[in-house]
Amino acid sequence: MTDLPEPKKQSPKEVRQELARDQLDYALRELTANLLRIVRGAGMPHRIGVDLGALRQAVHEYKRAHGDWPSPKVLVEILRFESGIAELQGRRSQAEIDAMEERGLFDRMDAEYEICRGALQIVASDLLGQRIQKIAGQKELYEGIRNLQAARERRREHS
Repeated sequence: MTDLPEPKKQSPKEVRQELARDQLDYALRELTANLLRIVRGAGMPHRIGVDLGALRQAVHEYKRAHGDWPSPKVLVEILRFESGIAELQGRRSQAEIDAMEERGLFDRMDAEYEICRGALQIVASDLLGQRIQKIAGQKELYEGIRNLQAARERRREHS
């Protein structure tokens, strides 16, 4: 039987801070996800006020627990959209990673990420009437589509 490490003991303040961060994380993601769904024609517009109230409460609870408002770094950490490659690689053996790379999985994931980033840029720019930024988003979207098609072609050639 192996000895498990002792769980880290947290002070009541650390527990409050962790809970406040979790509440902020959930409230901010919930509001953002709903807004994105509304923009694409789904979502629950009637929940915006409720979601905003929950976010306001979570931000105030964060300030009480941490002594300051959430920093831009904390907010970016919560909302950052990632490709998922690093997380996937962190859970796999090197042999599995090599096989995924060989099959072009990471190229496909990169292309899909690029498509999503472009689409988000297009929507955000369109909402604010930012023509130049919208064009940049379109370029990123189309480049992602080309990269996805190339990744699929490489996979067919490899099969």
